[in-house]
Amino acid sequence: MLNNRERIGDTGINWLEAALGIGKNRRKTIGFGAYNKKTKEYEDSFYIRELSIINGGIGCALWDAAIILTRYIYEFGELIFSNKKVIELGAGVGLCGICASRFASECYITDVSHLVENLEYNLSINYNYDEEDDFMKCKDSKIKKYKDHMKSHGKVLELDWYKIYKEIPEALRKRELKEEEELKKQLSNELLENEEEKELKNDNNKKEKDEEILEVPSKDCDIIIGSELTYNGDHGLIEALMKVIDTFLSETGIFLEILSDDRDGVSYFVNEITKPERYGYICKSFKVHDRYMGNFGTNQRPETYKFYVLTRSSNANNELFLKMCETMSTKSDDSVSVQVDQKQ
Repeated sequence: MLNNRERIGDTGINWLEAALGIGKNRRKTIGFGAYNKKTKEYEDSFYIRELSIINGGIGCALWDAAIILTRYIYEFGELIFSNKKVIELGAGVGLCGICASRFASECYITDVSHLVENLEYNLSINYNYDEEDDFMKCKDSKIKKYKDHMKSHGKVLELDWYKIYKEIPEALRKRELKEEEELKKQLSNELLENEEEKELKNDNNKKEKDEEILEVPSKDCDIIIGSELTYNGDHGLIEALMKVIDTFLSETGIFLEILSDDRDGVSYFVNEITKPERYGYICKSFKVHDRYMGNFGTNQRPETYKFYVLTRSSNANNELFLKMCETMSTKSDDSVSVQVDQKQ
């Protein structure tokens, strides 16, 4: 199989059903924790609205890989993601980022512009609750705490990877200049003495806002996550992705991706990002444990998956990296350092 050629096969998409569903949305409930046979409910749940694939593309649907990654985040959220700055790239319907926002100090759920509105909807339906409504109230105090945390720490942003070459660096530069200016004002203890000065300050703030090119996530993120981001061999897209990761990841940060074994983009991505003369990352892969598999409800064809954990080579002995690798390790499949060869 050529690395730059996507494997042809049954995708699991019912194209007739998709075509007939143009303009139609559907909501899914994804259960977590113990299952109560009497009430037929899970201990905990997330709610996701899918859009029509015909209208919005592959990113409008929920796929197996995202459910697997969310199951991992749900299990190890307190240990790995608590009080960490997190970005989900290529979020699609946002399940992984929504779960991570329960634990993170900041969680940016990002994708291209036409998916932002649905991401905002999905985030909101997972943090909203009403204790006076039997349907909307929280099942217990722990879930209520998670929802409150999610509301104040989760944020949806547009993030087009191709803007990493111009618009994103420009936005980051302007934000840094603005933060420096605000710090100078605080240190100099500037006081507004009269209404004219207030009005002048408001005018200046408006001009600064008008000059902003793009709202972007915070730099120096601890963890960046993604599901099937390198699913094909589009080198241009993968080059942009690598630059996005390297721009927003802290010096000790970790990139975590889940990929099916039946994907062509992974070899180019791993080979390029681990080259010392390029980004110099190290990469470990882990076969997904059986406990994360099955009961997806997506009608996607069965596939096998691996987690890919990457960090800068200088970070090989960092506590968070080692801890994440340890959570991935299983008796059935020990971790291995990855060096993916190009397949001919």
